Amino acid sequence: MSEDFSFIKFLSCPQDKGTLRVAPDSAQCRECGRSYRLEQGRIYFSFPPKDIIASGSNFKSSKSSWSKWRQANFIFFEKYLKNEDTDKVFIDIGAGISQFQEITSKFKNAVRMDFYPYPLINVVADMSTKFPLRTGVSDIIFISNVLEHVFTPHDFLQECHRVLKPGGFIVGTVPFLIGVHQAPYDYYRYTNFMLEKLFSGAGFNNIAIEIVGKPFDVFETMQRQFFSGMMAHSDSLGPWNRLIMSLGRRAVLGVTKLFSPVFELMPVFPKYVSGYGFYAKK
Repeated sequence: MSEDFSFIKFLSCPQDKGTLRVAPDSAQCRECGRSYRLEQGRIYFSFPPKDIIASGSNFKSSKSSWSKWRQANFIFFEKYLKNEDTDKVFIDIGAGISQFQEITSKFKNAVRMDFYPYPLINVVADMSTKFPLRTGVSDIIFISNVLEHVFTPHDFLQECHRVLKPGGFIVGTVPFLIGVHQAPYDYYRYTNFMLEKLFSGAGFNNIAIEIVGKPFDVFETMQRQFFSGMMAHSDSLGPWNRLIMSLGRRAVLGVTKLFSPVFELMPVFPKYVSGYGFYAKK
């Protein structure tokens, strides 16, 4: 990662919202004098957690290898971001390994923030507190599969609202019927009703909540996770039970694959969803 700190103009001191200046090894607040470490093109406002296994080690760049949920996310984000001006200020909160770079990398004025220093992150910060971002600085806030990991979602969305310019928008996704992930920082599953209340309560308007994915995606995901967990814990059951489990797994997955063209035709209905996409304006 190049030592380019041009993005610092979008940041502020999380303590007093003072502007920052770049020193040789740190960024310093012009108001309070606090210093924040600069290293490998990143600014550190917090220390990365030690009790987490970084996600994304098994991420595959080919969309054909993605889960159905990731593929559905891509379609949703492309709809809202494809035609946006590349000069807009784009802030990716909880960016992780930036899985949707095909869509998001076009933005020239971008901040990618996470609490863990993934390769493309340029701001490492604790997102459960005040963001180290200037007020009214962003045209677009992007939060892909983040909200379920935020312990205080109302405070988080209020901060998103503060950071957006008037007329700016937030776009993101959140899973519903999906297994626990990125433990121990997986806290919530949201219905569309709760999402509507959260965004309106944080001051957003023009709120749109959409179902992302198909009913068959849920079935397929749950099936895969069930068999994966079953096989992972089968060693204590003896060789014959393991064999029966393995044969059962192959049979069920085979039948599912055989009938999947028909199952894929099942219409979307609101009580059985993989997750939701949302869009809201300031």
